[in-house]
Amino acid sequence: MQLLQNRSLVFIALLLLAISISAAQWYQALHEPLNASTTIEVARGDHLGDIRIKLKEQAITEHADLFYWYVRLSGISRQLHAGEYQVSPKSNLIELAEKMVRGDVIDYQITIVEGSTTQDFIAAVKAHPMIKQTDVNYHSIMQTITGEDIHPEGQFFPDTYHFTKGTSDIELLKRAYSRMQEKLKQAWSTRADDIILKSPYEVLTLASIIEKETGQVFERGQISGVFHRRLQKDMKLQTDPTVIYGMGEAYKGNIRRKDLRTPTPYNTYTQKGLPPSPICLPGYDALLAAVNPEQGDTLYFVAKGNGEHAFSATLEEHNKAVRKYQLKK
Repeated sequence: MQLLQNRSLVFIALLLLAISISAAQWYQALHEPLNASTTIEVARGDHLGDIRIKLKEQAITEHADLFYWYVRLSGISRQLHAGEYQVSPKSNLIELAEKMVRGDVIDYQITIVEGSTTQDFIAAVKAHPMIKQTDVNYHSIMQTITGEDIHPEGQFFPDTYHFTKGTSDIELLKRAYSRMQEKLKQAWSTRADDIILKSPYEVLTLASIIEKETGQVFERGQISGVFHRRLQKDMKLQTDPTVIYGMGEAYKGNIRRKDLRTPTPYNTYTQKGLPPSPICLPGYDALLAAVNPEQGDTLYFVAKGNGEHAFSATLEEHNKAVRKYQLKK
């Protein structure tokens, strides 16, 4: 009985349309280019009538009523997806309806580069106008995600993340955290048998140092080898990026001798072993390098000034390299 009533309503609607517009005009109107380059948002819970109103209010088309009846009579009204859609003057009502059926919503993205910090990531997420903001912050993020009081540095994988309008900040951060856990697990499974690192977290910490020491992928295994050998020999790592991280806002672009002598938990010139946490967000290449140190006897390296490093096995060789590349003597 209900089906017969629905068919009757459809028949009446078609009859009314036939009176007001010919079949040719109906076809032409459906294929007529839309009026503007804009967006239309179909909110969760919106009915077809709500979409018709938005088409009218945004002056996207003069045929919003026709869109309503086309979608309804085509039997696709329950297939429309919520989301934000791009409207183009090159498209028409039929294409707009098909886009909504596909759920072809506007895609936004945010990119976090390797070597950024967790604070950088959170700040970028908080600044994006299409991300729904909550009260999550640097100090509470790990408690929110894991329920544990974990240091947030290094916990998010640097990558490009795609999302739709209204995605929450916590949702994006959870995705980045899960991705880092996935990548860290993959790297840990490839670890060399004789590495000195005892846990994935130590891998994450060393990888963050490697990430900050060089942007050259081919050098990362060498740098990892130097750090592994220093750890094995109970030597201090003496790596500037950890000192800089420990200085926080006090760092103004240069490290002074005084800074190297000032003890902080992250000053690897005064403290032995790894720092208490990662110092940045390392990429996958750095994670792999941390668990697969290159074999050799080098214990030192110094920047050449061209993005690469000179490696030395003895302090005497290292001092010569420092004079050549740093002091220009």
